[in-house]
Amino acid sequence: MLDAVAHDPEAMRGLRERLPGTPIGGYLWALPPASPASIRAGWPDAVRGLDDTYVYHLCLIGRERLDAVGDALRAAAAPR
Repeated sequence: MLDAVAHDPEAMRGLRERLPGTPIGGYLWALPPASPASIRAGWPDAVRGLDDTYVYHLCLIGRERLDAVGDALRAAAAPR
């Protein structure tokens, strides 16, 4: 969807009004970071097999959320 409107200024204006976040490179949007408390239980398990940097650069999660996922994964791996 974003690629289809990336070169249409009028469409981009409408898109910016509807989407939260910050435009990166003109049309790639990074969502605002979420509080670690807002991460649903079990969410780190869903990304366990993915490289954190890869997920971050796809703008699927913000820096604060990425750090919280890393903390959760480290805590889960720690000996009890």
